[in-house]
Amino acid sequence: MGSSSCSSVSCFMRRVFKEIAINEKGKDDLRVLMIAVHAIFLDSGFMALNPSTDRVSHGFHIPEKGSKSPVLSIRYTLPDLLNSDADFVVLKFQILGKSLIVYGSLMGFENHRLSLDASRFVPSLDFVCRNGDGNCELKDALELWKIVKDGLCLPLLIGLCEDNRLSLPPCFMGLPIDLKTKILGLLPSIDIGKMASVCSELKYLTSSDDLWKYKFLEEFGQLDEKLQGSCWKEKFALKNAEKKKMRRVEREFSYSYLMRRLPMVEFDPFPGGFTLILDAI
Repeated sequence: MGSSSCSSVSCFMRRVFKEIAINEKGKDDLRVLMIAVHAIFLDSGFMALNPSTDRVSHGFHIPEKGSKSPVLSIRYTLPDLLNSDADFVVLKFQILGKSLIVYGSLMGFENHRLSLDASRFVPSLDFVCRNGDGNCELKDALELWKIVKDGLCLPLLIGLCEDNRLSLPPCFMGLPIDLKTKILGLLPSIDIGKMASVCSELKYLTSSDDLWKYKFLEEFGQLDEKLQGSCWKEKFALKNAEKKKMRRVEREFSYSYLMRRLPMVEFDPFPGGFTLILDAI
């Protein structure tokens, strides 16, 4: 069993960075970070618009920033708004030292802003690209996904839906990621496993190492330092299998002990003196 955190992030990160390796070789870290943010928007249901044709731009490639402009802008819409004159979401990327400043706006109002440190996030993204599965290295990649999702994607998605009278995202999926993780923590472990098959985002959330550490302590009461496993989900599965095995052994022992203690009783198959008569052929 591999690392569950690794498999959850691969839903979009590895696909993105394979394309970067082919088309963006030699680009600086801040551009890599821009593409990661762009990919998270696409993963959230947005569609990017080509700046010159207003048609949907496919793939994870983003245009080069002009030499005269310090800001790169990308427009996004939703599939239901493609053939309409509806407003769109605009992301503006600005480089400030080693940080990438991302502004998110709807109807021209810049009401969302993130500051992302390339030196923190890019090494983790590169580690994912190289098929790494260390939890420490993956932590920053997953944290980037969470920051962009909660800080930009969800509020802009909800705002765009409300302005154009579209159905809002499902209530549970519209909640902040921390709150969704806490709700998942209230479920039995078997139901958390079922939730992972609903969609890619829930697959990511149900693979949270913190969630499975919490479920491990809740179910088993204490940490087992001798237990193998590269992540808490795997440790939980191994410990749960060990617990089931112990229960099976206890049941078999109890049954065997009970059978040895019971007195031997002879039963009369014909109580009351009935006699079985076989007719001669």
